[in-house]
This record gives sequence, C-alpha cells and structure tokens, in this order.
Amino acid sequence: MGSGDYDPAGRHLAVYVEPVGPVAADVYVANLVPVAQAFLPEVFKRFPQLESFAVCQEPPPGVDDRAEPRTWTQVLTTRQQASTVDYGRLDLGGLLSAAYLPPSRLVLAVVPEVATSPLWVRAVSQLSTTPSATSSTTAPQPGR
Repeated sequence: MGSGDYDPAGRHLAVYVEPVGPVAADVYVANLVPVAQAFLPEVFKRFPQLESFAVCQEPPPGVDDRAEPRTWTQVLTTRQQASTVDYGRLDLGGLLSAAYLPPSRLVLAVVPEVATSPLWVRAVSQLSTTPSATSSTTAPQPGR
C-alpha cells in the first residue's frame, strides 16, 4: 500500500494541513494546540475502531512542493493516551508536558526550522531543562 491509500483494516488516521501562504515558524508553534483541538479527542469518538491518530503541519508553499513533503510538526497519540489529556483546556505548556514529561501521553515532533523559533524555545525552556524536554525537536518520524 502506498501513502494515502485506504486500508479497510487500518487503525491509524493521519491528517495533513498546509498553510496557504508564507508562515513564520512561530505560527507553526502557535497552531499546534488549535490544530490538535480541531480533531482530538472527537476523532476517536467518531471512529470507534481507530487506534492512533496524527495531525501534521506541512511546510509553506514553495518550501517543499513534493506530493508528500516532510512534515514540519506532528502530534501523534493513541486512543488510550488521548483519553488522559483534556484537549478542551489544553495550552502550549500542557501540550509540551503531555509529550515530554512522564508519563508520555502523546508524541510531539517538530523540524529544526520550528524548533529554533523564539516561541518554541521559550515554551520548552519554561517546561524543563531535562534532556527529554528537548530530545524530540527533530523531524517527525512516523508518517511522511
């Protein structure tokens, strides 16, 4: 099966969003929570057999125009993990805590272009100085 193919036995759903124009890296950081809240936790209610879900932000137009570009951010969670996060009250600090502080309740990955943005650097520095708080600031691995 190729990317984007439908698998009736599939238990994972990934959604990719792309900005319509140039966007600063801080905008990707600021959009992490609203983009996650647009789908979570409702996606698991709507699709009862779904086991995991990811929402990814793609690069701005003109940066990587391949059919399947490298994602710039990824929020990945399982049904069980999602049930432990209050997405209605989530803010950036809460998202980072859910990803980087034990127990891990989701995977959050960003590319270096986003990880060096002032908003990301400030948010991570306010979270913790432990290695786990900064170790996932690399290109998202699952998905594209």
